[in-house]
Amino acid sequence: MKNYIFDLYGTLINIHTDEEKAELWEKMAEYYNDFGTHYTKDSLKWRYHEMCKEEADRLGGDYPEIRLDRVFLRLLKEGGGQSDMDDYEWCLIVARYFRAMSRDQLIVYPGAIELLKELKRREKRIYLLSNAQTCFTLDEMLKCKLSSYFQAIYISSDYGIKKPDPNFMKMLLENERIKVSESVMVGNDLTTDIKVAADVKMKSLFINSYDHSKEVLQKEAECLGDYHDYETFNSIEEVYESIKKNVDQ
Repeated sequence: MKNYIFDLYGTLINIHTDEEKAELWEKMAEYYNDFGTHYTKDSLKWRYHEMCKEEADRLGGDYPEIRLDRVFLRLLKEGGGQSDMDDYEWCLIVARYFRAMSRDQLIVYPGAIELLKELKRREKRIYLLSNAQTCFTLDEMLKCKLSSYFQAIYISSDYGIKKPDPNFMKMLLENERIKVSESVMVGNDLTTDIKVAADVKMKSLFINSYDHSKEVLQKEAECLGDYHDYETFNSIEEVYESIKKNVDQ
C-alpha cells in the first residue's frame, strides 16, 4: 500500500476525558464570569449542550460535526461578556482550557510513533482522518509529537461532517489525488473508521484498543454488511510488528 490513513484518538493517542464532572463546569463558569458573564456551573453546562444541539441541527445531515469554538464564542456573547482579544484567539484559549480541564489522560500508544517512522522510512504517504475539534486537537497532536508525520490532516470540525459519512473520506481521496486501491484505513472503531472504509471499498486495519468482547465486536460489525476486507489487531504495536515483518506492505 502506498497510502495509510489513520484515525487519531483510540488509535494513535490514548485519551480519556470527562465532560460531566462538576469541577469542569465550575472552572468554566469562573473563566467566563471573569469576562463579564454571570453563569453558574449548571446554567453554563445546560446552555453549552443546547448550543451544541442547535449547531448540529443547523448543519443537518446524518453525521454533522459542529465547531466547538463557535459554541464557546456564542456562550460569551449571549452571556453578555466581552474580551479585548481577537475572537479567534479567545476561542482558541478557552477551547484548550476546556479540554485541559476535562482531560485526565493523553499519551501516545506504544508502537505508534515507531509505526509512523517505519512508514516514513518506506516512503509511504500518511494521512489523518479524525472525528475531532481543530481548536484543541492540533495542540494535542503537537504535545504528542505526531504532527510532522502526516502529509495532510483532515479534522471533521473543519468540514462539518464526520465518519462514517463517506463524503469525509472522499474529500481526502479527491484532494490528495490518491486511489482507494492503493490505500488503507487504520482505526479503532468498527462503526466509524472501518465503516467509512467499507463505504468506499477500501481495505482497513481494525485495532481493538479498548479490548471489546467478541460479542460486542460482532454486534458493531453488523453495520459493515458483507464487507470483510479488514484485519483485526489488539494494539497499534501489533500493527507495527506486522508491517515491520512484511517487506511488501
